[in-house]
Amino acid sequence: MNDPLRVLRAYFGIGLLLCVGCGSSGGGGAPSSAPPPEEPGPAAPAGDSLGFVFTSFGFDYPSHDEEPCPLGWNLSPREEQVQTGVLPPDDCQNPEANQDPDFLTLEGSGRIQGFDLDGLASTNGAPVAGECRHQDFTGPAGEPGVDYQLWRAIGCIRGFQRGGIVQNVQDDAVINGEMTILLELSDIDDPRNDDEVRVQIFASTDSPPLGSDGKVLPYGSLDVHEEARFHSETAVGRLVDGVLQAGPIDLLLRLNIQIVDAELPLHDAWVRVELLPDGSARGQIHGYWPVEAAYEVFGYQAGYAAADALAYTCTGLYAALKSHADGGFDPASGACSSLSTIYQFTALPAFVVK
Repeated sequence: MNDPLRVLRAYFGIGLLLCVGCGSSGGGGAPSSAPPPEEPGPAAPAGDSLGFVFTSFGFDYPSHDEEPCPLGWNLSPREEQVQTGVLPPDDCQNPEANQDPDFLTLEGSGRIQGFDLDGLASTNGAPVAGECRHQDFTGPAGEPGVDYQLWRAIGCIRGFQRGGIVQNVQDDAVINGEMTILLELSDIDDPRNDDEVRVQIFASTDSPPLGSDGKVLPYGSLDVHEEARFHSETAVGRLVDGVLQAGPIDLLLRLNIQIVDAELPLHDAWVRVELLPDGSARGQIHGYWPVEAAYEVFGYQAGYAAADALAYTCTGLYAALKSHADGGFDPASGACSSLSTIYQFTALPAFVVK
């Protein structure tokens, strides 16, 4: 059963079949000689909907032909102490109190699936009026203009790398209820090709159902967050060969991960969703994350302990986030206040309860 809509319809059909005769006890039913009742089928709504719950969520990772951090990785405060004999101060609550001239950022080229959020193929050497100087990535086939400045700011920090601490913490958070994320596609007439599909993203305080192996089970019922601000705007996009692209929208996700209790806002975001033959999905959310909101998570709240575990200084991180910002251009100051960000996700079918 390779059609995602058929997978969902089959699930409903099985539930209805199991309920045939519910509430009856052997004596009051139809005579045994009577023909069996016609199998009930699910109602056919005008335009189907598909719901999903995220099973992984984290930064996406560019590919590089050359070493992206040729000078190596950033050091944690304690590693700097080993090299210099001086332990950097705990300045996470006041990151502009000091400077870290040795903080390393990712400056090389790279390829990644993503969106051209600003409509420009930007380069460090030729910024145009109304944009902050930055170097875009290219798409998998060399398409210019893919915006991902957050990775330039944090791409030489070990703890943010693929399989590192941050990825593991984020993946755990979306399945243990700390950061449950729901996705709903609606008005689907054809799950392969459809000119107009609506997409919305929700935070939830529910935890996805888990199997004995600790993995998320499909078709759980999860309530959207009771606060409407955690319901994204609705975007309209097109399904082409099972891949939806829709946007731009603003969205707000809930973070309650270990020592961090914060929010993750993304502005002017685009969503890419690939519907897979087994009924699951994978994709990306690509938008602008405000500098102060990003530092709230990794600086003000995560603090010195995170800087030491992930290997950065708060002063260096904050300066990198500000210097690589490429969204929210302010003509008065010539500075930008947010960073283009790409998150990748996987998801399983779920019932999104509103």
